[in-house]
Amino acid sequence: MRWRGISSESQPQSHLPLAVQLREIRENTERYAPPETIAIHERAIAELHSEAAAQRAVKPGDAAPPFTLNDHNGRLVRSSELLGSGPLVALFFQGRWSPYCMTQLEAMQFAYPEIKARGAALVAISPQKLHHNLLAAEQHRLQFPLLSDPGNRVAATFGIRYRVPQEQLELYRRIVINLASLNDDAPDTLPLASVFIIHPNGPGLIGWSRADEDFRVRPEPADVLAAL
Repeated sequence: MRWRGISSESQPQSHLPLAVQLREIRENTERYAPPETIAIHERAIAELHSEAAAQRAVKPGDAAPPFTLNDHNGRLVRSSELLGSGPLVALFFQGRWSPYCMTQLEAMQFAYPEIKARGAALVAISPQKLHHNLLAAEQHRLQFPLLSDPGNRVAATFGIRYRVPQEQLELYRRIVINLASLNDDAPDTLPLASVFIIHPNGPGLIGWSRADEDFRVRPEPADVLAAL
């Protein structure tokens, strides 16, 4: 399956709806991956659904948790400073190893000029180490900050940190996705794929949010733009 973003062919795909691009990834995965691999992911998603994990996320009207994190160039980024200029779109992703995540980030890059035109800032947050965020930004030509969240601690304040089931962790290791080495102090946790719009009211209020237990489901950039 082609890794989106590294080849020069990927950029023209960005005009397609994100759901179409993600469906292509899912169909290719289900076509080529062993059935037992698909079953492990399905069980992990079902477990999160049974726990209503996405319902724990902060919701519109809630106070937005403040954060200070390093971007992919090692610079400190403070949510309070970004909110001083307008709304903030905070996107949580799992890592550059996920084609779903990187396809989403490419789609958000395509929408980034419109986000800025609406006076908003965009950051993408993951538990992976700074080095991997830097590689992701360079390989996928992303122009917005990728922030490293050690221990998924900021994700936890947003209510979206979860523990990866053991059989899924073992599957990841077998396909050379070792979260203990890829992530900063987060060997067995990930954030739900989520997007939050924070409005600069007082310390910041959640104005719009989307979180899903299924890592294959992501909000459309057009919906983010409409919410802004």
